[in-house]
Amino acid sequence: MWLVALAFISAFAYTIYLFYKGYNNYKRAFNNQLSDYQLNVVKVILERKLPYFTNLSSDGKTKFLKRIAHLYNAFEFQGRKGILVNVEMKTLICSAIAQVTFGWKVFDLDKFHTIIVFPSTFQLTEYLPKMKGATSESGKIYFSWEDLKYGYHIPNDGINLAIHEITSAIKINHLSDKATMQYKRYKDWEFEAETSMVDNEKSQDPFFRKYVKTNMHEFFSGVLENFFERPEEFLKRFPRLFAATCLLLNQNPLNVRQDYMVDSKKYFT
Repeated sequence: MWLVALAFISAFAYTIYLFYKGYNNYKRAFNNQLSDYQLNVVKVILERKLPYFTNLSSDGKTKFLKRIAHLYNAFEFQGRKGILVNVEMKTLICSAIAQVTFGWKVFDLDKFHTIIVFPSTFQLTEYLPKMKGATSESGKIYFSWEDLKYGYHIPNDGINLAIHEITSAIKINHLSDKATMQYKRYKDWEFEAETSMVDNEKSQDPFFRKYVKTNMHEFFSGVLENFFERPEEFLKRFPRLFAATCLLLNQNPLNVRQDYMVDSKKYFT
């Protein structure tokens, strides 16, 4: 009898959890509106800072801006060390999420709730080294504004702190559930990445920065930085890994004419 009662309690608790999660997502969706003025300001920033956005069609830009509007209200933005989080900071951070997940229907980071911006490199505790960015499974993402801004100063050097940290968050949020297709595609991606990481380390002229060989987690972030900032050279140096990344993200940064849509016949045969 007690087993039946325990099963009933577990089922009830799970139902409450699903309801709460759905309600939380509903609140986020309900509060995803920006005024026309705010959207125009965001659009100006994106046109100036993000070639990925400027290359989109009119429909593609509308889709991107709608996602930005949602993401703007999905997080609590906090400044540290006297910094005031402004519209440019919010826009660049949210645009990194929208960019990396542009090929996915589900783009929200519902496991994260707070984004914290420091003026420059920071220490989370006195025992940790200085950092440019960090992602915590507790639901917080940290950025050095100085380094985040630098990532957009040179758009083709394969260095972008916003994409790097957002990739870490996306891995936690979307690529850890074994029941999803995204998880399966990530495991396929890892298979190609393992070989590429070794080849990159052996190369006299490595394509990926040295630090990304630390582990697969860092390598994944480094790959996505280069996937968006240096796609032509990426394809030339690591065609199989490039293809696997296209399939994982459901987008191809070289297909500018079709809003980065994946052409399965071009790279994957």
